[in-house]
Amino acid sequence: MSFSDIVGHQGTIRLLKRAVLSRRVPHAYLFVGPSNVGKTLVATELAKALNCEEVTDPQSVDDIEPCDRCSACTRIQKGTHPDFRLVYPTAHLKAEEIDELVAMAGAEIRIEQIRDLIESVALKVNQARRRVYIITEADAMNQHAENAFLKTLEEPAGATTIILTTSSPASLLPTIVSRCQVVNFHPVPADEACTYLSSRHPEADSADIHSIVAMSAGRLGWAQRLLQQPEVLQIRSDLLDLCARLPGADWVECFQAGEAIVDLAERWWLATTDEEIAERALKASRDRVLRTSMYNILDILATWFRDLLLLSSSPQADGLLNVDRGEQLRGLAGRYDVAKCEAASRHLQDMRGELGQNANIRLATETLALRLIVT
Repeated sequence: MSFSDIVGHQGTIRLLKRAVLSRRVPHAYLFVGPSNVGKTLVATELAKALNCEEVTDPQSVDDIEPCDRCSACTRIQKGTHPDFRLVYPTAHLKAEEIDELVAMAGAEIRIEQIRDLIESVALKVNQARRRVYIITEADAMNQHAENAFLKTLEEPAGATTIILTTSSPASLLPTIVSRCQVVNFHPVPADEACTYLSSRHPEADSADIHSIVAMSAGRLGWAQRLLQQPEVLQIRSDLLDLCARLPGADWVECFQAGEAIVDLAERWWLATTDEEIAERALKASRDRVLRTSMYNILDILATWFRDLLLLSSSPQADGLLNVDRGEQLRGLAGRYDVAKCEAASRHLQDMRGELGQNANIRLATETLALRLIVT
């Protein structure tokens, strides 16, 4: 993997290359963008570019391309370079309950991890031209970790660059954000994502690829994971069938829809997580698991109402995310004007906020279904 192999983000990559070329790489970056969009991937490639043994005297940004062959590149890629470190959230469930799950809600970056990083930064650079530390999902730092990190982030020792990634910069202390150069990442355009996935997975059905890209909302890393999980396509199909039944549903059907959404969130978890870990996590904290998966369910719901908004504005518009449901969406578009679609989008966003505030999952989904019916 090198910069040239990355799909999308070319403007962002060029910006980073110019910093390398001018030898004015800042001491701290904050990479901001949706989860699984490629922030950590680009950060790792930047670490390689800063230390590649074949990129010693670049004359233009085109010369800044990690070779992926030298010792520095290969060790950074493997995570074994002494001057490169990747810090990520770890679950704070008890080890006997679950010890491998780091992606579920509730995982955090703890002060012990930050103290270890601070001690490492204080040491001399070992072998690298520039030492690089990547803190993924930096908004998962707990309050003690953030406060402990401020001084180091402001003035890291030696030739050091610290890269924080986040999908929620507002969750970070303003003093942390102000110490970083912010770099924004955007979803990969659907046509680019489809072309890439089709080339990498020629055996995959074209309609399935389009559906996966719609579900991933331009997050290519997530799309590649979903493509390996065929069950998610059935979950999406069941969820969109439910959406199509919402107009005109009665109150009983509304509550049934809320229960069905919860069941789909659980099915999503089981389909996208290692079987043993998934079962253990459900037993340890079913509520947390459902919160984690519910965000993905909300993403799919958002694509449905986004398409309805597009069609309510222009009935013959192209650019549907759910292209396989085009006829069905056009048949329903007359029942949704722009105001109703915008209200539905707000309800979905409100639901995200409620998940973060520990709302009762089943009650929240039933309320969401009610709102979508009367929208």
